[in-house]
Parts: sequence; structure tokens; C-alpha cells
Amino acid sequence: MPRTYTAAIIGLGGFSRFHAGAYAMVPRARLVAACDIDSSKFDAWRQRVGDSAPGDLRFYSDAAEMLAAERPDLVSITTKHDAHAPLTVLCARAGVKGVYCEKPIAMNLGEADEMIRACGRRGTQLAIGHQRRFNQEWLAGLRLIRRGTIGQVTWRPA
Repeated sequence: MPRTYTAAIIGLGGFSRFHAGAYAMVPRARLVAACDIDSSKFDAWRQRVGDSAPGDLRFYSDAAEMLAAERPDLVSITTKHDAHAPLTVLCARAGVKGVYCEKPIAMNLGEADEMIRACGRRGTQLAIGHQRRFNQEWLAGLRLIRRGTIGQVTWRPA
């Protein structure tokens, strides 16, 4: 029998519903917990995601408490940007096997490096969502760039 992986979501804003739906479509994944510092979101979130949220889903307002109690294999981080680094590091230290964090990775390069180091030390796989690369608008822009229609593209970091 193949192993089932437990999953949790931290941050119950707009994108979290897509993560709940994705976990619901994966037979070997089971969403067991959701977390947000604003506990008033729990009931509305459960209604918004519908069948993607199992009836026995447990809610937490503290990520560390959730990680200790549930020990999920996978965690989606869909919070505001400034929480990405500390939550990713917290997940790695808690033994989470895989973290999917929405973009941007962090507020600065130092935080991003810290996330990567923490995950590397614990063997946690880290993925950062960059799904816009499939948007039609972005693909149209890429075609214009490749054709040379808009000239040579250059980029210089600030």
C-alpha cells in the first residue's frame, strides 16, 4: 500500500483555497490542518473550500503549535511575504519533508539564503510558486521577446 502524506496550510488568504484543492486531487495526500493567526477566518475558509477541506480538518492560530501537534509531511505557506522566511525555517526545524511557499521567496536575499540553508540542513524539499510563467499574458510577452519585436531585453539589479 503506497504511503499517504499529511499536509497542512499556513495562511488562509486567497491562494490557500487553490492549495486545498490541489491536495484534494492527490490521492496520496491528506490535508489534516490549516493555520492562520486570525482565527475568525476558519469557518468562512472551510465553507469557501468546500469538499477540499475534510470534515476532520483541524485549525490552529499558531504555526509552531500546529507543526508540533500534527507533524505534517507537507506544508503550503500562503501567508504575506514577510512571514515566508520565518515560517519556512520553522517548518524545516519541525521536520516537515516538503514546503511549498508562494512567491516571492522572501523579503531579501539574506532571508532566502536562510530558508535554503535551513531546508538543506534538515533535508526538507523547498519549492517556491512561480506559476505566472504559464499565464497567457506572460507567454505573449515571451514570444515578443524571442522575436525581437520589443528590442533587446536587459536587466540590471538595483
